[in-house]
Amino acid sequence: MINPHEAVIETQRLRVRPPQSNDAQAMFAMAADWEVAKQTASVPHPYELTHAQEWIGRVRDPANGVRWVVERRSDEMLVGVISIGGTGIDDFGYWFGRAHWGQGYATEAATAVADFAIDTLEVSEVKAGVFIENLASARVLEKAGFTEGETFERTLDHRGGLRQIRRFSRAQKDKT
Repeated sequence: MINPHEAVIETQRLRVRPPQSNDAQAMFAMAADWEVAKQTASVPHPYELTHAQEWIGRVRDPANGVRWVVERRSDEMLVGVISIGGTGIDDFGYWFGRAHWGQGYATEAATAVADFAIDTLEVSEVKAGVFIENLASARVLEKAGFTEGETFERTLDHRGGLRQIRRFSRAQKDKT
């Protein structure tokens, strides 16, 4: 069986690969933007370079799930990150730099990683959650074959307290 921590997933435009120490600066530049961080449950704000370095340093710890960076194949520019497991809230998460929003990268990467989880890792169900006001991320998940489930509330003090979260999931039978 493939080691998911070493897996590289390629799509038409993107490469989803394990992070390397030299990715920290690009991650920092994107995640330091409040517009990126505020729609995540786990990205701290303010985001410092040390946060990116620590995230990369814990990449092989099974408690943190499987973490990848997403880069454009054409120029190897880092455009975001994506992960399965280890968030403590849901087992599928991602964020992309604001300069890369609206280009279909999130949908392309989310579809490829969900396919990999179901087909290669034999995960029975991939679950994700988005803040109720994050319509763009909900649309990404829908396009990636996820189905919306319940809406629930969770207290996230670092994101303003009680937040409403929409649950999405994708199982083997849901594959597009």
